Amino acid sequence: MTQAELKGTAKSNFSRVSPDELFPTDTRKGGSRGTALDVAADAILMSGEKIGGIDYQAIYYFRADRLFQVALVPLSIDDGNRTERLLEGIYGAPELVEATGRDVGSRGCIVRKQWRSRQDGNLVTFFNKCGSRFEVRYEPIPAKGGL
Repeated sequence: MTQAELKGTAKSNFSRVSPDELFPTDTRKGGSRGTALDVAADAILMSGEKIGGIDYQAIYYFRADRLFQVALVPLSIDDGNRTERLLEGIYGAPELVEATGRDVGSRGCIVRKQWRSRQDGNLVTFFNKCGSRFEVRYEPIPAKGGL
């Protein structure tokens, strides 16, 4: 799906953003910008979405004008926790659970859970960044068109 196709099928208004706008304060060793949640993309569109009664910031990532990943960021901590329970209800126990990051102890405080959707083949990844930021990623976006 191209940016134009996405804009043509959605009911939301989209805004174009840069990676620096999405991740303005995160830095890696050596001072370069980056975060565990950063994504390399040629173009990024953003909109609001309401799914299952939960409000999300939806982020659409493109390379060579093709959609390759969609991220949903819940707008509150409570909705982040609800999203995690919702995903476990849909997909069952995660195939992968990993704690990373450098914020808390040697295990870190960024928890990543992954599932493979049997329905469409998407890789579904849920991030809990130290209990303060949550994100769901769907990738790759299949050619048949959708999440």
